[in-house]
Amino acid sequence: MNRTSGGKNVAPSLPVLVVCLWVCAGVLAVGGFVCGIVRLVVAVEHRNLDALGVLASLGYFIGGLIAACALWAVSYIVRRLQHADLAQRIILSSSPAHEETAASNEGPVARPGPIDPDLAEQILTELSEINTNLLMPNDEREAKRQRRQSEVTEKIVEEAEQAIAAGDFERAERLAERVAGEFGDAARRNLLAERIAKAHVAAQAERIAAERHRIEELMSIASFRQAQELARELVEKYPDSPEPSVLLDRVMREADAFVAEHRKRLYGEVQRFAEARQWRAAFASAQRLLAEYPNSPEADKVALTMPTIQENTRIEDIRHLRDTLRDLIQRRRYGDAVRIAHDILARFPNTQVAAELRPQMERLEKLAEGDQDMLA
Repeated sequence: MNRTSGGKNVAPSLPVLVVCLWVCAGVLAVGGFVCGIVRLVVAVEHRNLDALGVLASLGYFIGGLIAACALWAVSYIVRRLQHADLAQRIILSSSPAHEETAASNEGPVARPGPIDPDLAEQILTELSEINTNLLMPNDEREAKRQRRQSEVTEKIVEEAEQAIAAGDFERAERLAERVAGEFGDAARRNLLAERIAKAHVAAQAERIAAERHRIEELMSIASFRQAQELARELVEKYPDSPEPSVLLDRVMREADAFVAEHRKRLYGEVQRFAEARQWRAAFASAQRLLAEYPNSPEADKVALTMPTIQENTRIEDIRHLRDTLRDLIQRRRYGDAVRIAHDILARFPNTQVAAELRPQMERLEKLAEGDQDMLA
């Protein structure tokens, strides 16, 4: 392969040093062989051939061979370095910047240092491929280029499809733009962009559906506050999608409906218990309504009847304690009766029941002490 750049020939040639090393290696090998033969012949003629003479002859043979092998190894290293240096010179000579520098400078250009032999071999292979392409007819070269371009494009498209399947839409979009930017295949880019858009919409719809299911579960257990928080997060996460906004409106409506229904139910309980004269249950429902919905119309209505409910609840408690006290006395459980009596006097001191009970307390306490003595 011959290349010229700036009027200088850059072609591979066998270095003089390598030739000299080969010649020296041959001389040493032949010399060792000849010296060994001569040593044996002289010993035979003088009838002085012994073991020491034979060993000396073998030493000439082996020494010459070893020296020749060493010189051959040095020559191999020199050749590898020469090939590496040649690859660098070819690359530099083919560079336009190098040609401009060589044309503008009158002095000699400094030679670069040697590069890695493996890298040089790879470069030479690529240069050989380029040279092969240059020798091809135009139609074959164009067909080869299109084939390579199609292979690379297919590989990029495959990577984009894998990114779409994994939900990495940003990487898929970058690969689609690479198809159009590097290879000019706008049609494939458009197809990929359409696939990415559809997959993105499908993935978004799937995520929204999962969140909607969670929100509906929360609404089913009347956890509307947490459902509203999740719906608002969904609206912020997908501002371009109408479904989260519709879902948030639905949560708000159902929350308002639940609150209204709950208020009505509590108010209905107050009315129902009051009509049945279950004043204690009516008072508990009224307290809960006033605590949970203090600014509601139902709370305003209950507040008007609250004094009556409280008074009737107090009367119901007194009657219950009075009936319990009478039952304990009838069953002669005087100790328990004394405790109930003290409870009535402490909680309801100004009632008629308390006034009737005070004159009887001394006798009731004596009966309770008599029970204690009998137990002792």
